[in-house]
Formats: sequence, structure tokens, C-alpha cells
Amino acid sequence: MTPTVRRLLVSLAFAGAIFGAGLAAVRAQEAKEIAERLAAIRDAAADRDLPRTEKLVGEFEGTKPGLDAMDEAFLLLGKTRLIAGRAEDAAKAVDVVVDRAASPWNVKALYLTAEASARRRGWKEAADIYARRVEWAASETHLAEIAALYREIADGAFDGDTVVDEFGREKKVPDWAAAWKYYGKAQQTFVPEKDR
Repeated sequence: MTPTVRRLLVSLAFAGAIFGAGLAAVRAQEAKEIAERLAAIRDAAADRDLPRTEKLVGEFEGTKPGLDAMDEAFLLLGKTRLIAGRAEDAAKAVDVVVDRAASPWNVKALYLTAEASARRRGWKEAADIYARRVEWAASETHLAEIAALYREIADGAFDGDTVVDEFGREKKVPDWAAAWKYYGKAQQTFVPEKDR
């Protein structure tokens, strides 16, 4: 490799590193700005200041944040509108969140929609939402998730915590009682068909 080609490759690598660092700095700045704007929306919603919340959510939407951040903003707007007595507008604010099942705010948006329906005397719509949630809570999928959490706690107790004795030696000490308790809870909650 000639010195000229080597210098060119080193220059390109250096320029790429500088560009990558600049891009990372810009993304970090954008993330910080989104977090600050979302905090302002939370403050306005906590203060029950509907005009300010609506204004901040409108500005926040223009920054094109991620879907989860936008869903949280819509939920806060919906809650603020519901508190202000605008049930119809509250339900409309969270329609996007309700439609996106993958949103971490989906369930809260469903409950807000049900409450807004109840305040508008839309008892059937509210009852349907609550019935779907109860049906899901009693489903085998949900029970399997709960049992998996119990098993995870029991496995941790069975493995034990690391303790240091008076001589500085580390030793794993299992918590047999907790392991027994949580394995029992997992078994009471849900046992897969293949293990029955």
C-alpha cells in the first residue's frame, strides 16, 4: 500500500469517526429536548392546565418524537381534558393510542376511554371495554405471564443471594421458604397443558 493511499484511508476513517460522533451528539441533544418537552407536558397535566397542555402537546407533535413518547403525551392530554369535563375530546385524544396495541400506554388509554364513555352515559361502550379487560385478565396467556413471574422470583430465591462470611469468602445462600412459596403460587396460578 502506497503512502498516499494509506493517508487517504486514514483521512476517510478519521472523517467517518468525526461524522459518527457528531451524529451521536445530535441524537443525544434531540433525546434531551424530547425528554424536556415531555416533562413540561407532565407538569402542565399535573397542574390541570388544559390550555397549556394542549399547546405543549401540539408543539411536541411537531417535533416528531417516537411513538411511545407521543402516546404518553396524548394520554396526558386525554386525562387533562377528562378532568376539565370534556369527555368526548378526551376519548378522541387517545384514539391513536387505543388503536396501537403495542403501545405501553394502550391499557391506560382504554381505561380512559371507558371512563369518558361512562361520563357521557355511554354505559354499553364502557362495559364492553371493561369486559374485554376482564376477559384478558382471566385468559390463559395472562395467567401464564403471572406464573412465569412467580417462577422467576422462585428461581432467584432457589439460586440464593451471595453473602460474605467473616473470613471474606463468598457463598450462595438459598431462601428455601421463599422458593417453595413462589413455586407453589406459580403452580396455583397456571400450569401449562403439557405439564398437567
